[in-house]
Amino acid sequence: MDQNSAIVCNIGDACKELYSIADRDLNFYMLGSLGLASSIGFGIAVSMPEGSRGKTVVIDGDGGILMNMGTLATMGRYRPKGLILVIADNGSYGSTGNQPSATSASCDLAKASIACGIRHVDFTTDRTDFNNKFEDAISRTEPGIIVARITQENPVSEPVPLSGSQIRERFVRALKRRMKPE
Repeated sequence: MDQNSAIVCNIGDACKELYSIADRDLNFYMLGSLGLASSIGFGIAVSMPEGSRGKTVVIDGDGGILMNMGTLATMGRYRPKGLILVIADNGSYGSTGNQPSATSASCDLAKASIACGIRHVDFTTDRTDFNNKFEDAISRTEPGIIVARITQENPVSEPVPLSGSQIRERFVRALKRRMKPE
């Protein structure tokens, strides 16, 4: 992924882990809005002017997507260029104690995404396969979704030491730099 790609990461353990391994100004960490990472990423992708650099990558969980299934339909309808939604599906609400989500039983988010009109949808359970599918998604202009079935392991990471205002301000500054055509 290039340095101009924006990343919007869902709340809880995922954003803490991203912060601990790859903090940068173009990362937007959700601190308390389950279900809205995909909507924020969608808004960023559709607002990018022609010629802007980088992709918009959303890292969300099955719980967040289940809370806001409307984003899948909106993605399918408007097909924003450069949007990649990675759904880390562990079949549970991992950050609050691994209570089972609907994907642990009958809900298939890949099939739901296809039903919503998204043309490029992949499912994987393997890290190498995920990396290949992600590289393929990065190379396309059309939006795509990768549903990655993962384990319920939650790494222990320190909280993001930035306030919501700090995250927003540095992210917006970085997005403005990204919007300038090369």
